[in-house]
Amino acid sequence: MGLATAKAQIIVYLDAHCIPFDGWLDALVAPILDGIAPIVMGAVEAEGGINLSDWARSIQAPLAHLDEFAGLNVAIDRFVFDAVGNFAGPGVFAEDVDLAWRAVDAGFTIVFAPDAHIAHDMGGTFEELRRSYRYGRGRAMLYQRHRHRRRNLLGRDLHVVVYPVLLLLLPVMVLFPFSALVLLVPLYRSRRQRPLLTLLHHFVYGLGTLRQMVAGALCR
Repeated sequence: MGLATAKAQIIVYLDAHCIPFDGWLDALVAPILDGIAPIVMGAVEAEGGINLSDWARSIQAPLAHLDEFAGLNVAIDRFVFDAVGNFAGPGVFAEDVDLAWRAVDAGFTIVFAPDAHIAHDMGGTFEELRRSYRYGRGRAMLYQRHRHRRRNLLGRDLHVVVYPVLLLLLPVMVLFPFSALVLLVPLYRSRRQRPLLTLLHHFVYGLGTLRQMVAGALCR
């Protein structure tokens, strides 16, 4: 509805509870105005400090090329929509990543603008866990819609496979406790990022992924 109503050439999206820093908008639209890229993702950090959803932590290089974007802080040139269409309709999770993948497949570039900085109230632990579940469902739905990208499941998106498998193996870990040592790997990798809570988020993410995989199979 916003896209249909807007008159400008550059369309900017923010999530609820987002607070832009000074200079945010100029930094976000500059790469588009300069002809560098038609899609620009800005930096996001959680209000009150780094959390699991903090884009500013994981991506720092100015104008780094991205494979996707999150819709909570992004600017998009209107001609991208003219070429690939609008966000997916109701019932689709991760509609921002869906649009990003369609844009990349069509040859458009996404870059990162760290100075286009916002703070976002991510909510408490319960809300973050709900978000992890939705993200898990959304990722599975994305691969159901974009089958040609499934090769990423053996690379950059390996976690989409790993955590559902670990969930299915939990009964085995109960019967053979030593097999639970495999969990030391994700705990070590997230040792600087609240490891136990991070592992819990990953399992909830995996639960969402499993739910969507089952739902997708039943709908065939």
